[in-house]
Amino acid sequence: MNKRRVHQLMTAHFPSAAPAQQIWTNIADVQGRLLGEQAHQSVAQHFIDHGIKEVLVQVQRKVGGRMPTTQLMAYVADHLAEGHIRIADRAFSLFCVVTIDGAATCWQMEAAKVATE
Repeated sequence: MNKRRVHQLMTAHFPSAAPAQQIWTNIADVQGRLLGEQAHQSVAQHFIDHGIKEVLVQVQRKVGGRMPTTQLMAYVADHLAEGHIRIADRAFSLFCVVTIDGAATCWQMEAAKVATE
């Protein structure tokens, strides 16, 4: 799946804002480096616990893609300061947002009927 398709899907199906009642967790230190296990538990584990093996990630319109959850945190670390990172499963039922300053939140919604191929 190319970056353009990921952008189209995220624009069409990713919620415009995280629910107001969400708990946000700081997953980066003051230098902007991910806090290893805390970052993994706050972001990747959300998808792993639901049996998701592959996610869609978008940093900017031309930065993003589809990747296995095993590569997710390395990708987030590489792109942390480039923009708000939006992450979703392919069914658009599980979501995470990582802000440019390293705060993260994840939530679940009813799956959308989306063709992601």
